[in-house]
Amino acid sequence: MNTDINTLLQNAYAHHMAGDYIEAIQDYQASLQLDPRNADAHYDLHLAYRDTGQLLLAFQELEVASRLLPGDRGVYACKSDLYLGLLANQREDYLQALTHFKDALREQPDITFIQGYLGRALLFLGISADAQVALSAATRDDRAKPQDLYNLGAAEARLRRYVAAVHALERAVQLDQTHYKALIMLASTEWRLGHWRSAWRHLRQAVKCSPEIQAQRTGVTA
Repeated sequence: MNTDINTLLQNAYAHHMAGDYIEAIQDYQASLQLDPRNADAHYDLHLAYRDTGQLLLAFQELEVASRLLPGDRGVYACKSDLYLGLLANQREDYLQALTHFKDALREQPDITFIQGYLGRALLFLGISADAQVALSAATRDDRAKPQDLYNLGAAEARLRRYVAAVHALERAVQLDQTHYKALIMLASTEWRLGHWRSAWRHLRQAVKCSPEIQAQRTGVTA
C-alpha cells in the first residue's frame, strides 16, 4: 500500500509542477483514499485547489492538515485566515476580510504580502490612513506587486499626498507598463501637480493599453 501511495503522490507532484492540476488533484485524492491521515497529502491537495482558484476546498484541506499536524498550527492558522479573507474578498465583504487578514498577520507578522490584501480591504472600507501604512509595508522591497503599488498610490492620493502617490504609481507602471488604471491615476495626479507634459504622456499610454477603449475602437464589446 505504501508503494502505491508514494507512486500516487509522486505522480500528483509531477502533474502539479507541470500545471496539470486536474490530474494532480485526482492523484492526491486517490492517495488520501488509501491514507486519509496523510497530512502532507492534504496540504499538497490544498495547494492544487488554491492554484485552480477553488479557495473553499483549499481552505477545507488546509484545516484537515492543520488538525493532523498541531505542531505547525501557527503557520496553518495564518494560511486559514488568509483563505477566509480571500473568500470574504470574493463576496465583497471587506469588513470580514479585514478581520481575517489581521488575524493572519498576528500569526505570521513577517509575511509582507498579506499586508497588501489588508491594505486593499482598508482602502475599500475608506480607511485610507491605515491602508497607506499596510500598503507601504507590502511594497517596501523589490518584490512589490504592481497592484499593491497602484493601491498605495490610491491611498496616498486620498490623503492628498500627491507627490507620494506619483512615486508609488510610477513604480507600478515601471513593473507593468500595461497597467492602464495605474497610468490613468498617474496622469490625473500629475495633472493636479501641474506636470502637464508627463500627464499627457501617461494618459496617451493608458489609452493604448485600455482594453475598453481598444474594444470601442474595433467595435468589439469588451
